[in-house]
Amino acid sequence: MKIPKLVFLLFGVAFWAPPLFADDYPAGYIAKQLSDAQKPIEINVSNMEPGQLIAVDYVDRPVWVYQRTAKDIEQLSKADNSHLADPKSENLISSIEASYGSSSSYVWTRLLLVDQPEIEKLLFRSRKEQFFVVGGWSPHSGCALSLATPEKRDAEGVVFYDPCVGASFDGAGRILKGELTGDAAGASATYNTFIPPYMFRKDKTLIIGLRDANELPELQGVRERRYLGMAPTEKLITAARYDDLDTVRLALREGADAEYYAPGKGSPLDAAIIGSSMEVIKLLIANGARPTPNSLNAANFVGRTEVIELIKDTR
Repeated sequence: MKIPKLVFLLFGVAFWAPPLFADDYPAGYIAKQLSDAQKPIEINVSNMEPGQLIAVDYVDRPVWVYQRTAKDIEQLSKADNSHLADPKSENLISSIEASYGSSSSYVWTRLLLVDQPEIEKLLFRSRKEQFFVVGGWSPHSGCALSLATPEKRDAEGVVFYDPCVGASFDGAGRILKGELTGDAAGASATYNTFIPPYMFRKDKTLIIGLRDANELPELQGVRERRYLGMAPTEKLITAARYDDLDTVRLALREGADAEYYAPGKGSPLDAAIIGSSMEVIKLLIANGARPTPNSLNAANFVGRTEVIELIKDTR
């Protein structure tokens, strides 16, 4: 099964493509996702076969349901976890915080806090032994995961892998030891896969989504901690990714360079195109920011017509 890569990489951070919408970004996009999060998806799993994977879309992201084979269960039952990079899920909170890459990921980061901390403590990281429910994207690159071949699953215990950075995961979505490749070359594998909120109704129906419309946790201090130890320009880029107008203004007063651009590190304007409102974008331009080689692609990617026209007029 082939699933497209659904990310846009901007200075090393993976961003998911929101649907086209009027330019009330990011508020309108967040409101839409909050509404979508209240619409659970039901899947009849009674006819699934071992080794089969079903993919559905929930809040603009792919969620996978994989029925484990007898071999998968046998391999997961082994007591030896020496091949795992994080067998006790000690990096859970840091992985969820890292998933908050921009304002566009605000809702999904909160969704990961609903059930995943509890499910991490269950056998095989799942509510039922034979079914594994997982976010279909890599916690390292944001790229769509791939399902390994049956031969690779049986011989090596690798069930999922990230084609963008070479990370491999077992049948419980736990990452195997090793070094990452691509944009993460040289880094150690650390994060297990993400698990969305879900429940079973009897044995036939899997429900992906919230049980209670009021159970979506708030993010506590994640945004503020991101600024610790940052120089003004780095702070400006980060604030622009999160539509944080007050910190954008503070960073500019501290001497941040609104015109800054470096390949691989990005610019305040590009960060704002992906993460902020028109107010932040116009403020940056008023302080000297100019389009970079990435700006038009970023604006097209998120479908922001008003930003596209503004970029053309600013060049």
